[in-house]
Amino acid sequence: QVIINQPPVSPAPTTVLPSRPPPKPKAAPTLIEFATYHHPAENFSFNYPKTWNKMENAPSAPNSSISFIRYPQGSESLEMHMTVGEKLNMEQVVSSNAVYYKKETIVVAGVSVQKLAFEQFDSHGGYTGYMREIHIAIPLPSGKFLNLLGVCSTVSSGGNSRCTTAIDDVMNTIVIPSVLLR
Repeated sequence: QVIINQPPVSPAPTTVLPSRPPPKPKAAPTLIEFATYHHPAENFSFNYPKTWNKMENAPSAPNSSISFIRYPQGSESLEMHMTVGEKLNMEQVVSSNAVYYKKETIVVAGVSVQKLAFEQFDSHGGYTGYMREIHIAIPLPSGKFLNLLGVCSTVSSGGNSRCTTAIDDVMNTIVIPSVLLR
């Protein structure tokens, strides 16, 4: 009988990984509070950010207008303007040097409408900078139109500062989905 001395088998080496710090909790999303605007004569409503300043001009007049404005933060301001009256020709304000242009059909309050979005350099009234605009005209039961205009504007001495998509977010996720015709 042959006995072979084998070295003792040592356990496999274990790899010790450095401990990772626990993941940082994600910051809670900023909650936006909304207010609802009800038009007294045309019987429609929509939501807008409650912190925006509201400026109303004769809501029951034939061509009433109301503006909701978030004043500039840095060099950028956001505005939403609403008029009730004739359908506005949105395309006449788009210049040939627009850097972005998109026209699409969307459904607002059960009605198919045209949505026009564009961005262009603008200079008038002491203002110089880029404007990103969204226009929609929604027919009302009275035969008038609810014309909504969302504007992001930047003021820049060099004229090369572009708008963010913040006005798109406000119009597409807050205002347009909340339009209610009665």
